[in-house]
Parts: sequence; C-alpha cells; structure tokens
Amino acid sequence: MSASRTSLVLPLLLASGLLTSILAACGSDVPPTVTPAEAGSFSVNAVQWNVDGSEPGQVTAVAETGGNVAVFSDKGALVFAGGALATSDTTVTSWQEAATTITAPDSLESWVVASGADGHLYRLRALRTLEDVSDRFGLLDAKIVSIAAGSSPWIVFGLEGGIAVSNGKNVIRYDGALTGLSAFGSRAAGILGNGSVRVIDLATMKAVDYKVPGAKATAFDSKGDVWVETEHELFKEGATALDAAYRDDALVLHGLAFGGGTLWFGAGTGLGMVSTDGKVSLAKADIPADAVLYGSPSGDVWTLSAGTLARYGVPLTGDEADWRTNVLPVYARVCSQCHAPGGTSNIDLSTYDSWAQRRQVIYQRVNVAKNMPQGQTISDEDAQAIATWTQAMKP
Repeated sequence: MSASRTSLVLPLLLASGLLTSILAACGSDVPPTVTPAEAGSFSVNAVQWNVDGSEPGQVTAVAETGGNVAVFSDKGALVFAGGALATSDTTVTSWQEAATTITAPDSLESWVVASGADGHLYRLRALRTLEDVSDRFGLLDAKIVSIAAGSSPWIVFGLEGGIAVSNGKNVIRYDGALTGLSAFGSRAAGILGNGSVRVIDLATMKAVDYKVPGAKATAFDSKGDVWVETEHELFKEGATALDAAYRDDALVLHGLAFGGGTLWFGAGTGLGMVSTDGKVSLAKADIPADAVLYGSPSGDVWTLSAGTLARYGVPLTGDEADWRTNVLPVYARVCSQCHAPGGTSNIDLSTYDSWAQRRQVIYQRVNVAKNMPQGQTISDEDAQAIATWTQAMKP
C-alpha cells in the first residue's frame, strides 16, 4: 500500500547555462490493490470571473496576483480586475500550459510569468505589457515547458530534456526531464520518464525517487507533503513512503492543483478536495472530464479544457457573497474604467476588501452627494444595488 524510495544527492553546478547529470534511482512498484478511502461530500459553485463578458479567446493558461487574473490566450495576455478586462497585450498569442507568479530575480517584487509556444519566458510588466525575461534566468537558449514556484527565492523551470533551478543567485541546469512539475517552500516534485516520482530538496539538492506506475501529476498540500495522482488513485507522502490515500475505479482522476491552502483534483466531471487532515471529499461540478486544474490563491480552483476557462469555489455566504452577486457586476460595468489596479483614480476597487474598507465613503459619494461616478452616469438600479449593500452593515 505504499511506494518505496531511494535517496540520492544531485551534484551542484554553480553556473547558469550548463548541464549536469542526475543519477538514476529505482524503487519497487506500488501494489495494484489498495483499500479505498471513503470520500466525504461538499458543494461547489461556479464563480464569475469575467463579469463584463469580455471575450478571452482560446485560453491556454491562467495566473493570479493580488486579486488580478492574468489570462494567456490566442488574444494575447489579458488582465481582469474585479471581473472586468483591465489591460491586454497582443504581442504574443501562442502559449504553453505554464503560467504562475514568481519572485523577481532581485526579490523586490512578484512577476506574473508564462511560457510562450516558443519556449521563452514572458512576464507581464506592471500587469500591462509582455516582456521576454528568459535571459534574466540564463535560459535564452532553452525551451521552457513548465514553471513551478516555491517560496522565495526558489523557482524550478521544466525544460525539454531537463530542469533548471533558480536560487535567486544562480540558475543551475540538470538533465532528466520532469513532467507534472510542482513546488512548495524549498521542495519540488515531478515525474521522470520511467514513471518514478522525484522529490527534490532544493536547498541541499538531495532527491528521493518513488516508483508510482501511471503517475501523471504531483502537488504539495498546505503542510508541504507531496501528493501524486494516477488515473484512479491519490498517494500522499508519508515518513518513508508514498501511502495510498484514495482510490476510485469508477472515476478517472485528472488535474491536481494547490492554491490558497486547498488541494484540488478532478474526478470525472466532478471536483475533489483534500482537507488539511488528508481526508478526501467529492463535489458535483459538471466540469470537462479532461480539464486541467490551476489552484487560486483565494482557495478557488480554475478548470481549463479546449480553450474554455472556468472557476469554482466553495459557496460563500454573508456580506462577501452579497457583494459578488449584486455589486461586482456594477463595478465591472461602471467603475472599472477608473478604479482598476493602476487606474486613473489611483483607488483600486477591484476587490471585496477594498469596497468593505470604504463602504460608507462609497455610499456618500454615489448615493448622497451623487458625484460618483465621474464623467458617466449610473442607472437607478445600479445605484440602488450599491446603496443596499453599503447600508446592510451600517454601524
């Protein structure tokens, strides 16, 4: 009921642009039969992320930062704030399924990055313009196919034929390609061509290989433990082995993603969630059975299939739920032109928290003084929606 492991040390090479070998490791096969864990149940809702109905095109990847959503599609790189399209750059329109937020080489800011179909690394500078930053990591001659960000400064790039590890000072390349790449803290995991799952301590470059036939995805949970997904099983890292955590022969598992403290996976057309104590629960969601999953810092999950992007989350209740339902569409229609991140007003109203902090000021400006929005009109229905929400929790 577990996968054995073999430890090894990866040789360091303190220079970028060079390649060193990784010694092969072996392990015994995972037993073909395990006792299925009983799954609990929970509910999910579709989350509106494109409130103004902008056409995002055929989407290939998605990433988030500070509540802003960066969509990479055949229309370029599009940034949505508060459900409204804020900026776009059409200079690159072909992408790989690789996008995330990383720490910049100078460790002073975060970058939203994605890998183009050409294998170059692009960042969204100021969330507005695309910039090729492959050379900033010594990877201009490489083809980047995946990206996994741990805690600062650790970044792992999946390359054709190998990986590259950035420690904030050097970028070190190793042979042996890893698919299903993931990272957390100072650890990374991925799948070797022989079916083994390799877990690497990036600080010491010591690695452990687990033999998991049919492994197709890896992810870390909130405790920093590795999870591995096969077609019908989930395995969780234990003290000395990968232990069987869940099995369902009736459902094909697909996608494994962590974000905002939540570990998600696809189970047929439903969604699965792993709690912090390792218990598995399933929810009906009607997602495509081949969807790729991306974790959201909010704890939600993105599903992507055939170029169509959707977002799901555990249902909200109370004030934030009312804001999303009644006020967020008003923001997208009326307020987003001036109040997006970096907008002309210099006041970002693209998030629930920003509205909650200014609840009574917004009411006074929109419903009492009626001097907002500036330069355009607001319908009676939209003004009433703001009044109802702002006054619902009046002190």
